[in-house]
Amino acid sequence: MVGDHIFALWNHLLGSISREEMDVYEDEFGGSMKNVKAISFLADVHCYVLLNDEPRHCKFRVEHHRGNKSEEGIPLPYYEGIDDIHFDLFVNRIIPQKVAPTIVLSWGQYNSPKLLWNQLTRIAGGTQECTSVRHLDSLPAHLEADELVYNTEEEVMSFYREIQWENAMEEKPSESLAAKQRMNNFSRAFFPRNLMRISEKDKGVVAVNDYGIRFYKNEYKRVVLWHLSQFHEVCFF
Repeated sequence: MVGDHIFALWNHLLGSISREEMDVYEDEFGGSMKNVKAISFLADVHCYVLLNDEPRHCKFRVEHHRGNKSEEGIPLPYYEGIDDIHFDLFVNRIIPQKVAPTIVLSWGQYNSPKLLWNQLTRIAGGTQECTSVRHLDSLPAHLEADELVYNTEEEVMSFYREIQWENAMEEKPSESLAAKQRMNNFSRAFFPRNLMRISEKDKGVVAVNDYGIRFYKNEYKRVVLWHLSQFHEVCFF
């Protein structure tokens, strides 16, 4: 429902779509991502599913599995930009504003259509919890034992390396299973909202970013979305 808008928005920020053209597009679309709750047809969405995977993996599948001639040679930064817009839209708008029930699924969690359909049915029926994001003014003074805080880039990078299941489970399946069980003991994860930010200039943004899109390093996004895929509440401070 929002995927087409995300491509348009990224192309606008790159300068391929002018402000006037973007205004026309959003008028036809029915609203702007500046205020997702004001887009009337999105009120009919029963559940959002954000599929979380590495942009480089998406690029590989487009080029080696889908094989459309028109999609050959798309540079990785373009895929990363699309990922940036998805990330910002969901963690800063759709999920915290409770536009609709939302879940995040990481690679390996959506390989069974039957199980996924059953999960979506439970969510739409209100019998299963959904993904939760909160934006706080500061880190709480007291934390519980099952709450995890990321204070540094090194901590995020270390956790990112732990959740690389595809390679880790092939090499050391028992150790990977133990690590996965340990990491699932969390209920909430806290992230500094300015940690691992990337400037608009470094992202190649040339248009006025009046949407307030924030850009982050890939590892930061992957760790945040992994926690959401495990139904850990994510809090930004």
